Amino acid sequence: MINGTADKVVPWQGGESPTIRIGRNLSIPPIPEVVQFWLQHDACSSTPSTKQPAGNLVKEIRYANCLAGSEVKLVAMKGAGHIWPGGGYGQSPYLDTSKTIWDFFQHHPLSNAAQNQSTERG
Repeated sequence: MINGTADKVVPWQGGESPTIRIGRNLSIPPIPEVVQFWLQHDACSSTPSTKQPAGNLVKEIRYANCLAGSEVKLVAMKGAGHIWPGGGYGQSPYLDTSKTIWDFFQHHPLSNAAQNQSTERG
């Protein structure tokens, strides 16, 4: 997950998004609750490793030792809104979102079982 702490579209603290309306008001859970959901779902160890590659502006929190080699990773961008660093708005000295996502999925490809289920569903 990559989230800005000042995002108004997907609010860090949760609640209604002032900009998302899909036929009804959408209440978004707080980002820490979403992380907890995935930690429980993937049976992760409770001790994360953290690093701050861009001083105090970007914080990576990684939970490893999860079910079937999975992991849960949160990249928190302090003070950032609903942005895609390194995307359509040019380079960012703090984070390349596309590369970060690509690296994660290269490290965690779909398992053969998941691929087979996807193929069977068509």
